Order: sequence, then structure tokens, then C-alpha cells
Amino acid sequence: MNEEIYNKLYAKLYEPESEEEKNIKDDPEAKTRYDALVEARLKYNGAVSFAIIKGFEKGKSEGIIDVAKNALKEGLDIDLLVKITGLSKEEILKL
Repeated sequence: MNEEIYNKLYAKLYEPESEEEKNIKDDPEAKTRYDALVEARLKYNGAVSFAIIKGFEKGKSEGIIDVAKNALKEGLDIDLLVKITGLSKEEILKL
């Protein structure tokens, strides 16, 4: 995954609390609601982060497969494709 993109997404998902959120912690009732909000936000951000990472991984895998298919069409040696793509010989032969 592109580290610059990952860092930007991470920073956006885990922005620090606002001043308003910090002040809410002084009221016990509001603190309970705030804690529930924080927990929900963490779960949501975790799910979004996971989905983003999985999307990048899927895109990368699909890109490798496309490159391997094109290289096969051009007659590139299968053993060389194994080295370049990280795919197994069996995976390449199925393409």
C-alpha cells in the first residue's frame, strides 16, 4: 500500500478530540454518553481502516494478476513471472 495515502487516511480517521468533547468529560452523565460515542467511533474507524486496507490489498492482487496475464500473452517465461509477481507456478498456469 502507498504509505503516504495510508498515513493521510489514518490521520483523518483518528483526529484528536474537539474542545467541546474534552469539556463534556466534566459532566458524569455527559461523560457516559461521550464514552459510548468514543467507543462507537473507534469501532467504526477500525472497520473503515480494515476495509480500506483490504481494498488496497485486493487492488494490488488484481493488478499483479493483470500484469501476469499480459506477460503470458507476450510470451514471458513462467519461471520469470513467478519471481517477478510472487505468484506460484500453479497460479500462473491457471491464468
